Amino acid sequence: MLLFYTCIYTYYCTFVWACILDGPTSVDLNPPGPLYPVEDETISSQCHADCNPVCTYTWRDPGGSVVETTDGHLSVEEIKRNQAGDYKCEARSKGRTLTETLTVVVHYPPDISVSVSPDSVEEGQTVTVVCTADSNPSRNDFRWSNVTANSDELGGDIDSRDTESTLTILNARCQKQSQIQCGANNGVEKSPRTKVAELDVKCKDFQDTTVKSNLTI
Repeated sequence: MLLFYTCIYTYYCTFVWACILDGPTSVDLNPPGPLYPVEDETISSQCHADCNPVCTYTWRDPGGSVVETTDGHLSVEEIKRNQAGDYKCEARSKGRTLTETLTVVVHYPPDISVSVSPDSVEEGQTVTVVCTADSNPSRNDFRWSNVTANSDELGGDIDSRDTESTLTILNARCQKQSQIQCGANNGVEKSPRTKVAELDVKCKDFQDTTVKSNLTI
């Protein structure tokens, strides 16, 4: 008698789900910058990176101090000119840290200062008025006017650069040029900022008739 044996093999397949832990490989900013706010405006930017586990985010200001944020969202309200610079977002996970930089350039209208040299002159002598503008952008359009005569007739030469304009009056007149106004505009505001210089010009006929040197807004 013949006996037949049957061998049955059973295969077991086991599926294993793998969880890959990984730190950030790149950091994205939205908007990416550079940003050009006008002073007293609010800026914001969202920092994001693909991480597992989820990244933690830290923003630092240009001085390196930590800025309080929520889920990587940077917001600086009423930004000032001294807050301009590079803001850095640090994305961190699984011992790996990546940093992305947001450059902020704050624009502001000109702050004007005026100086007169010499402080006092006699009628017919030369006097120089220098108008300086601190602004961003630094390029300014300067305008001079004769407040006393209510005209643009200055009786002098003008030399203007981006941040400074010099008016040289070769023949100062005590009754015609006691108040000279300088205006500067860098495009941040529609109207120029102005400042008036009051000249001390002694009249030849009346040596005691003078206009005291003073700077007023």
